Amino acid sequence: AQNCTVNALVSNYDLVILPEFMTARMIKRRRRRQGMPYSNVPQREAAVQDDEANEEPAAKFVLPKRSRATLARFGHRQFRERLVAKAQTDPSHQKDVLATSEEYTTKQHPFQHGLHSKIGGDKTWHYCHLRGKRDNVGAFNILLRALTKDEVRLSSQ
Repeated sequence: AQNCTVNALVSNYDLVILPEFMTARMIKRRRRRQGMPYSNVPQREAAVQDDEANEEPAAKFVLPKRSRATLARFGHRQFRERLVAKAQTDPSHQKDVLATSEEYTTKQHPFQHGLHSKIGGDKTWHYCHLRGKRDNVGAFNILLRALTKDEVRLSSQ
């Protein structure tokens, strides 16, 4: 299925804007350290305190186990690598793949500087008299971000 999608994207479009999926970070689950059973061992306590000082703060939300397994099976990185390789082997040499950030693209208002912080799990996006499907608004915001950060230049051809 991925090969068919890659072939269709490369044959029909000159530019593909792809969000960075960061699935490895999403599915990563930190191990929780159990407390020391003996509190009268001073050298072990000092070592534990040093390790805790170097650790990153724990994430607020952890994906459920089934969601993490599903994300791992999708193969986002493999899809991106196939897409880039296919675009590079195109004989016209005019195919580009652009990876861009997707932070706040669902919450962001496309034409103003407002953030819609209460989007939740709604399928429709409505804010300041603007309505649209959540995925369509997010995709439009990804395109706007790529255009405004000069990652993409539209040609007049």
